[in-house]
Amino acid sequence: MKKHLGLIFLFLLTVQFSYSNTDSLGTFIDNSSNTGLRFEAINDLIPLAVNSEPKKAEKYARLQLQIAQVDTQIARAYLNIGLALDYQSQFDSAIIYYSKSLNLNKEIGNVFWQGQALLNLGIVTYYKGEDDASVEYYLKALKKFETLGDKSRMSAIYNNLGNLYKGRNSFLKAVEYHKKSLEIDLTRNDTLGIAGSYNNLGIDYRSLGQNDSALFYYEKSVELKKIVNDERGMANTLTNIGQVYFHQKEYDKALKYNLEALAIERKLDNKRGISQSYINIGEGYLNIGDMNSANYYLNRGYEMAKEIGVKEDVMSALEGLSGIAVKQGNYKQALEYFQNYTDYKDSLLNEETNNQIAKLDAIYENDAKRKEISLLNKEKVLQDAAIQNQQLQKVIMGVALLLVLAILFFIYRGSQQRQKASALLSAQKEIVDEKNREITDSINYAQRIQKAVLKSDEREQSNLPEHFILFKPKDIVSGDFYWMLEKEDNIYITVADCTGHGVPGGFMSMLGLAFLNEINAQKEMLSPAEILERLRIKIIKELGQKGETGESRDGMDVSMIRINKKNNKVEWAGANNPIWILSTNDELTNLSETAIQVNNSEYQFIEIKGNKQPVGFFIAPTEFTNHQFSLNKGDRFYLFSDGYADQFGGKKGKKLMKKAFKELIISNANEPIIKQGEILSNHFNQWKGSIDQIDDVCVVGVKV
Repeated sequence: MKKHLGLIFLFLLTVQFSYSNTDSLGTFIDNSSNTGLRFEAINDLIPLAVNSEPKKAEKYARLQLQIAQVDTQIARAYLNIGLALDYQSQFDSAIIYYSKSLNLNKEIGNVFWQGQALLNLGIVTYYKGEDDASVEYYLKALKKFETLGDKSRMSAIYNNLGNLYKGRNSFLKAVEYHKKSLEIDLTRNDTLGIAGSYNNLGIDYRSLGQNDSALFYYEKSVELKKIVNDERGMANTLTNIGQVYFHQKEYDKALKYNLEALAIERKLDNKRGISQSYINIGEGYLNIGDMNSANYYLNRGYEMAKEIGVKEDVMSALEGLSGIAVKQGNYKQALEYFQNYTDYKDSLLNEETNNQIAKLDAIYENDAKRKEISLLNKEKVLQDAAIQNQQLQKVIMGVALLLVLAILFFIYRGSQQRQKASALLSAQKEIVDEKNREITDSINYAQRIQKAVLKSDEREQSNLPEHFILFKPKDIVSGDFYWMLEKEDNIYITVADCTGHGVPGGFMSMLGLAFLNEINAQKEMLSPAEILERLRIKIIKELGQKGETGESRDGMDVSMIRINKKNNKVEWAGANNPIWILSTNDELTNLSETAIQVNNSEYQFIEIKGNKQPVGFFIAPTEFTNHQFSLNKGDRFYLFSDGYADQFGGKKGKKLMKKAFKELIISNANEPIIKQGEILSNHFNQWKGSIDQIDDVCVVGVKV
């Protein structure tokens, strides 16, 4: 579901006119003979119109440009035209006018309006999904406003940087920046700014799984936006409140808030907001199983996103439509939607690729010219030497001429042979490159399908407890996978490590996901051990494993847990892989060979080992053990493959090992579960350093 981020737009400064309403202001604009006062009056009118009537605001801004008499006025008119276009979702046109304003303000040396244009460019490039460009614009703008001591613009930039960190899943960093912004706005008593910061903090806490805090900030944001009549901001926050209620399965409330947001977006004719609301409502209906309504809203969102050219929204709609097709068993249609998704995404790379080819062509052409000049210089040296030789030694002219001709012949023949060899190598390289491209494209497409399936599995678990997923494939596709299923009052969570990695492992992981979905499609509630047993039978049967020499020995190591959401009763089974638990339940120590008391904490670290056999063919198979126990509220558990502990790195290039992995979990026992995921990811990257990753990595941590 798309989240409205509520970016703060701080665009215009106005002079102090006293008008009772916009009609009298419009009369002044039409009748006044003072061009300067007309310009400033229009400047006051634009912020009043831009939220609710952006087309009218554009008309006013273009009138400003017509009557502008000096460069400072022209630059401000450019900025206002960009603003009006921005609010109409005409982002590329907005960038053109913002850039015009920036360049003209550089010429006249106006630091404030340079900063304003940079801030606006940061906002519009963010909406276009160009995060790196957005950060660059924000930081440049921040320097301008820090120089001027402009707290309001500094607050806006802090807010927007917080949103970027949130988009990169650095939620604690996002909270830090949004609170910086809020602190400034509270000291300035800036109602609109405070409302925006409250909305963004609501998003941060929602991402951290703290729904009560999120609703608290959202509701405070809506209250303030009603006071200042910020309808666009209200629509954003109403959408966010709806998202929380969707997560809590309070679907009536969720749809109420999203439909209310859609009504406001339609009133404002905000096509981007309308598109996002359609997609949000469609995904909501998809979650509750109303496929007709889901299909209606997602298709409308898809068409509108295409119309305004917002790539992110187009791809979100396609993902949702693919989810409908999957739930309806129409896998062909689902693959078509995914193909459209990948085609649309790949189209973004075309321009960059063409630019790179042009650069390579230029390099090749310049290199060829340099070689040609070098050859001509060499020939000139030979000719000069021959002339000098003729003048000094006429008696041996014939011999010298023959010698020169012989040398030139061999040079020519060698050149011809090199050209033929070069042409042959180029042709062969082109064939190899084309084959590599075809193979890589196919593998990349397989990766997208695999990611989509994993993401779909995770997205369906709307009531999953607070958790993190650390998923780092070694190659493009992964032999590790995670699987989740919500069934009645129970949640299944699984981490599996298939034989091999790369393409072979990727095929096995997709088979594993398909088999697990098939096994659990029945109403029967199976224990983890029963599921592993049926999965083993399925793999052996479908892969034709009989224990004969030379046949497939593919299988997987699995750690699978089932949690009852009402009473926290747990069942777990493992094939070669264990489960690690941080718990306050002393009774769990009976299931573990060693229970470690965590320093400065009430938690105990407990490891329960799985059966020493894979899910697949095994010479002497036994039944999988189904462990049953209870967890207390606040306990954490971890499922993982062996890729994290097996990674080489550090100063001596040695394996990390499970002992160090375990100590890392224990040392961060008191950290929030989401932050633990960030710590594990950062530690893995630091440990690996420049050494290649040797295996797929998958770690799932859950707080009960």
